[in-house]
Amino acid sequence: MSQIDYLNTRHLDTESTAEAWLTPRVYAALLLVAILAGMGCRLAQYAADRSYWHDEASLVLNIRNHTARELTGRLDYEQAAPPFFLLAERGVFTLFGGAELALRSLPLACGIASVVLFALLARRVVGSPWDIVAVFCFALSDRLIQHSVEVKQYGTDAFVAVLLLLLGVGMRANQSATRRMVWVAAVATVAVWFSYSAVLVFAAISLSLMPAVVGRSLRGGVVYLVCNLPVGASFLKVLLASVKAQRDSYLVNYWNDAFVDFHHPLSIPRWFLHQTHSLANYAAPAAGPVVLLAVVVGIIALARAGKGQVLGIVAGPIGMAILAAAAHRYPFDGARLSTYLAAPVLLLTAIGLQWVFAGLAKYVGPWGLVPTGYVLAVAAYWAGLHVIVPRNRGNLRPVAAYVREHMRADDGIYALEQREFECYWPAGDTRVRWDMDAADRVPWNRYWIVWSFPHDKRLHKLDPMLAWSKQFSAERDRFQCPGGLAVLFEKDGREVPAALAQPPDVGVEHGVPGGGLRKERGE
Repeated sequence: MSQIDYLNTRHLDTESTAEAWLTPRVYAALLLVAILAGMGCRLAQYAADRSYWHDEASLVLNIRNHTARELTGRLDYEQAAPPFFLLAERGVFTLFGGAELALRSLPLACGIASVVLFALLARRVVGSPWDIVAVFCFALSDRLIQHSVEVKQYGTDAFVAVLLLLLGVGMRANQSATRRMVWVAAVATVAVWFSYSAVLVFAAISLSLMPAVVGRSLRGGVVYLVCNLPVGASFLKVLLASVKAQRDSYLVNYWNDAFVDFHHPLSIPRWFLHQTHSLANYAAPAAGPVVLLAVVVGIIALARAGKGQVLGIVAGPIGMAILAAAAHRYPFDGARLSTYLAAPVLLLTAIGLQWVFAGLAKYVGPWGLVPTGYVLAVAAYWAGLHVIVPRNRGNLRPVAAYVREHMRADDGIYALEQREFECYWPAGDTRVRWDMDAADRVPWNRYWIVWSFPHDKRLHKLDPMLAWSKQFSAERDRFQCPGGLAVLFEKDGREVPAALAQPPDVGVEHGVPGGGLRKERGE
């Protein structure tokens, strides 16, 4: 069982069942496989070395173009990121350059470390053998793999959350609440500079540990206060120095659906159900309903076992996120800003699946493992794609290289994904435009249309633009790779009818989060 023994035998005793088939050697082997699988998927996606996609490109341009001091203030391109994360990436850029493998090395390191730390956390919270289920779910989570290899702070958010949760429950059994509080506070004081969501995780842990730390003594109250003050002061500094400067009206509107709408109170229950299901589905794509049910059962299991402190530490960050969304200060939904909640969700999922199995096994035997098997199978499927067909969210680097090699000096370029293209093309080139001109105002005889896309459905969004161009130009060349396209047109001298003057609207939106074809928040 778990070292913190959160489930007593009156509610569930799976250890004796597990001993029949799970020897210590088999258990250790499975746990090692889970950890290595998580590392392997992250390394495979990293080794694929895809070019920057829109959100990455937007942040990379800030890292390239701003000094270290400027990165602690307002950012360009409607971006927001913790200052120490930006400074660390700026340091990597200064030492190793702006290549993808270099700038993604920090998120990769955090992603790999988070798998190892989560294994320790699951051992402390879930216990043998069901911690293996939690570790497999975390290690093979599609979103966590994805965020571990992109130049954004979401993978770092997940790493910081796992570290704080591990310190909150204790690295070893029988560690006093006071000692745990001191460690959590010390780490959180620095962590809030690396991860904005760290303050929500810390708040949940701090409130959960408060009764045990304070007790009925004045000394306990002083210790608790002294632990919280530096975290509060540190976050206040971050708030005034960076969060306030990076607050952008477009971002607020963009995430508006992830805030509680008190103007329509009757919609709040439906909003809550939708957001919690979305969060569960983000942690385990295509398994959301099962995961959400398991989370609810896991919460009930901890409550029935009388483990309020553990429940507060594990489920508390979710509650804090909901409160932050109610205050319109931080979004709550199944999207990248909620990546830090994957660890709590998957811990509760493993606990809930354990209870579901115990309840069903009495009636259906091994078939009680079907919900667990489904969650693991779906996770393995998505994770396998990162190894077999690495995830692609736009791939303009080879496209830019092809255009550079084959274009003439008098050619023009319409780069319909501005920020990605800027990462791979010299700044200030007057031959590059970000919006398609009217047909009668195209200044070049030959022009390239350049586009990036995460999948074929998005690629075909460009079809109306290409069909429009073919009505007054002939296609001369085409280069396509997974995630990128370049088409060369040459005007054929035909007169352009007035009806064809304006290019079709294909959803190109420059200067907004999400890029040319605006990405969904959950992608």
